[in-house]
Amino acid sequence: MSVSPGLPRRSPTAQAVVIPSASNGVYDVYVVDGLAFGNPLPSPEIDYEGLAQVVYDPVKQPVRDLLPDLVALPQQNITLGPPFEIFDDPVPPGSTCDQSEINEDQAQTCLRFDQVLGNSGTGGLDIRFDQPSGVPPVDDQEVTTSQRIYRSDGSFYDLPAGNAHWHAIHQHYHFDGFAQSTLWATDAQGVRAGTSPVATGNKVSFCIATTSINPDYWGQQAFGPSSYPAPDCLEPASSSNGLDHFKQGMAVGWTDEYNWFLPGQYVEVTGVPDGNYILDTTVDPTARLVESDKTNNCGSVRVRLSGMATPNAQAELLGPGPQCQAP
Repeated sequence: MSVSPGLPRRSPTAQAVVIPSASNGVYDVYVVDGLAFGNPLPSPEIDYEGLAQVVYDPVKQPVRDLLPDLVALPQQNITLGPPFEIFDDPVPPGSTCDQSEINEDQAQTCLRFDQVLGNSGTGGLDIRFDQPSGVPPVDDQEVTTSQRIYRSDGSFYDLPAGNAHWHAIHQHYHFDGFAQSTLWATDAQGVRAGTSPVATGNKVSFCIATTSINPDYWGQQAFGPSSYPAPDCLEPASSSNGLDHFKQGMAVGWTDEYNWFLPGQYVEVTGVPDGNYILDTTVDPTARLVESDKTNNCGSVRVRLSGMATPNAQAELLGPGPQCQAP
């Protein structure tokens, strides 16, 4: 972003930038297209929509916690197709699963989908942990994390938040058990059948980041800048006193989209017959994180599976699913 002479300059790393105490004036915005995954050349066209908004700091009194509110938005891009090779995690020919999923979970048939998790609270989700500087981590190394809770008077405090693990194959830390998905059969009325799902995914670990603005906020509600861009969960945010300081999280009004082609984004469906199903996804399934509302942590979509006993199995997204509850 470039601005007129005499006015402040900011270079955002994602879809938003904040200009503290911005002066009156004319601001020029320059949009630079990145490379799409799997496409070595930039797109010759860029779709762009700009929005300027005034965002006020929270009222200080009464002094209170500014808590995140984690929500599970409808899953996207349901597929039984093969994922892309990413993070040096190969995909065997003809497989719907990454090699790491096959090795670690004995996965055979992977129903893949985007998990879209958001924060609609009054404060950011902020996960912190430290590691010794210059000491290479080992595979599956466990690190204790904390959740930073910000308050309306500008102070904060930290609470235990579980663990993160170093994934050597992906070369970064994942916050453990951030989401979990289940696949339910449906009866003739289209509601969940039985007392348990036909397939349950792992509690998926995330490299939590703000990746996209929640569409419910665009032009409707104020949202903050992208305070937790992807580099923050891949590399240390800062270093001091012999420690690397890592942070992951989601700003208010943003989502973290974990794409279907990323390792771990699947439910194993070997032996599941053709039919209509409900796919549920729950954010923070073990309720380790502090937030303002736990009742909206689960979201669902309707899915149709066909040709499951053939080499050409298909998955179709039918639309939003019924209300669901966190396990």
